Amino acid sequence: MRWAKARLTAASAAAMMASAGLAGAQTQPQPAPETPAIAPPRDVPYPGVVRLAVDATDLAHAIFSVRESVPVQGQGPITLLYPRWLPGNHSPSGPIDKLAGLVVTAGGRTVA
Repeated sequence: MRWAKARLTAASAAAMMASAGLAGAQTQPQPAPETPAIAPPRDVPYPGVVRLAVDATDLAHAIFSVRESVPVQGQGPITLLYPRWLPGNHSPSGPIDKLAGLVVTAGGRTVA
């Protein structure tokens, strides 16, 4: 009795899928869209004044609080890169998870 009921349930589910056109519509994994290439950084003079304020008073936790102001001209996209050299590292391979609390604002509003 249970087998007959199970077969009936499976058969009715298959019939509903076939009537909806879903029985043979198996989708294969699709590749992720390509991300646009980022131009490599260039060492050129910045046409403005970058302001940097560092607060290193939390000695108990060894935390540096940094506030940086990078003025930009005009509108449009801008690419900001994470630093390769992190404090306390002697090569460009510092742990990026030690960089926390990044907030980007423009015109006094937080940028998503």
